[in-house]
Amino acid sequence: PSGYNGAAWFRYKFRIDSTLFNKEACLNIWHAGNIEIFLNGKLIYNNQRLENKDKVIFPVPIIFDAEADQVFAVYYNFDKTEFVKKYNDDSGFIIGLGIYKNVLSRQLEIIQSVEKKKSIFITITMVLGVFHLFLYFFQKNKRHNFYYVFFLLFFSCFVYINYFSYYSYSLEEILFFRRIIILSLLLTIFSGAVTIYSIYKKPSIYFKILLGVSFAVGAAGYFILHPAVWITAYLLVVVMSVYGSWKLFSPNKNMKLDERIIRYGFMFMGIAGITQMLMSLNILPVVAGISDPYIYGVLVFIFSMSIAFAYDFALTSRNLEKKLDEVKMLSEKTIEQERLAREQELHRKLLAADNDRKTKELEEARNLQLSMLPSCLNNIPGLDICFDMKTATEVGGDYYDYFFSNDGTLNIAIGDATGHGTKAGLMVATIKSLFNALGGKMMIPDFFNRCTEIIKTMNLGNLFMSMTIIRYKNKRLIASAAGMPPILIYKKSENKIEEILIKGMPLGGFRDFKYYEEEYELERGDVILMMTDGLPELFNEKKEMYGDDKVKELLLLHNEKTATGINRELFIAAESWRGKRAQDDDMTFVVIKIL
Repeated sequence: PSGYNGAAWFRYKFRIDSTLFNKEACLNIWHAGNIEIFLNGKLIYNNQRLENKDKVIFPVPIIFDAEADQVFAVYYNFDKTEFVKKYNDDSGFIIGLGIYKNVLSRQLEIIQSVEKKKSIFITITMVLGVFHLFLYFFQKNKRHNFYYVFFLLFFSCFVYINYFSYYSYSLEEILFFRRIIILSLLLTIFSGAVTIYSIYKKPSIYFKILLGVSFAVGAAGYFILHPAVWITAYLLVVVMSVYGSWKLFSPNKNMKLDERIIRYGFMFMGIAGITQMLMSLNILPVVAGISDPYIYGVLVFIFSMSIAFAYDFALTSRNLEKKLDEVKMLSEKTIEQERLAREQELHRKLLAADNDRKTKELEEARNLQLSMLPSCLNNIPGLDICFDMKTATEVGGDYYDYFFSNDGTLNIAIGDATGHGTKAGLMVATIKSLFNALGGKMMIPDFFNRCTEIIKTMNLGNLFMSMTIIRYKNKRLIASAAGMPPILIYKKSENKIEEILIKGMPLGGFRDFKYYEEEYELERGDVILMMTDGLPELFNEKKEMYGDDKVKELLLLHNEKTATGINRELFIAAESWRGKRAQDDDMTFVVIKIL
């Protein structure tokens, strides 16, 4: 009431129906201070002797023995009124009337239900937390296990806080946990979002920002008990959930089974979370007697994550064993056939690549491929060279490389493996090793046939490697090709484009195929363009192909620019041509300008 300062008398008149005469009724009482209850002037309840008086929920038995007007008189004294009002909480009391056995039975059901849920949820999360912590220790490159342990820990804290009020008799403790529940919720969602995101890539700086905002909103929730804080927290939950699971719900027809399991678990948790939000804002009523659907949603999500991580662990182990067997077979056959001076170096490189593949997943294949390719060269006297590649959406199969022979000859290779993915990456790695080990010791046609022999021993099915190799020294060029687009040479003295088309079968096709070499003399200002078929066979939105003629026109137009500048113009033209159409194939260019 207005002006209430923590101590007052309250009275309530009522009349009992005859059906309740001499029945074992009871008063179900909730209060936060000292209370004395009188029925028709007779004291029936006094909590002055209780040790824990901040909060009491206790059924008081009562029997009505006559039909008459009844009067409850309550003297209530609570010296912490201002403290409770500060946090917008109840500082008064509630008295309910019910049948004694029904009230006791209901309270027992509530306590048993809460205890069962609390025990199950916390036990499950703690057991899984220990399990995934060991998984992280055994395989530390799987950092999502590390973040997942924190998610399980914060969720356990959230469950404990959520059910704490059913056991505590201290109002101050209840208010304290009520004030930190927002922070525990935000930390649970944050760690879950980081876990999902880390499956695909290393968490970005934005997660640090979200963590700081979460602590800020959690601190506001500690000091301000207002619906606006909860609404802000819910909006932050939505933002973190969407950002953390963005890749999980990106269109992907080749989504793996473990990713689908996580997606369905996350969707279930999201539906449960939205239901919880609407119930907290009094938009939806309690459904089927479940007042905490979000906790059940998180539990389903936890099971989906653990199942997916276990499946991923088992699948990775099987794939690594299979790949290791394939690599051993390849190495043995290569050693038997090679027996050359640099055989041990080649073997070491293959084993190093194989060991790397044992600890990496398909997500790292792109980084592995790019790490094998050289950067542009502008420190070679008389030459300006730029290599560049833009892969399609999948892991690419293009390749380029160079090295200097002992006599100073510059050897440059560019290639294109059929298809994409793991097999194409394996082909690129093999060709790179062979080029570095044998490319300078053999004639180019002999080298091509040697590569074909080795590729056939790998049993890769219909997987081949197109390749062009040039050797340059003192403005003299020797070139040979195996199934690649023509080499374009801009002749500055004549201001025209010459096309070098050398026909040949891709590597891995036919044994002892007769490849040819061509020789050319170059002058200062000439430009050499080597490329894969990504640009000439690039389609636009009208399904029109770019073609070789447009490439020639582009080279003729920009011949005065540096090698890097010409490369840049090629990619700009490709982007403009394809428009909104997805890139169909990898595009790789090697531009050499004679200075």
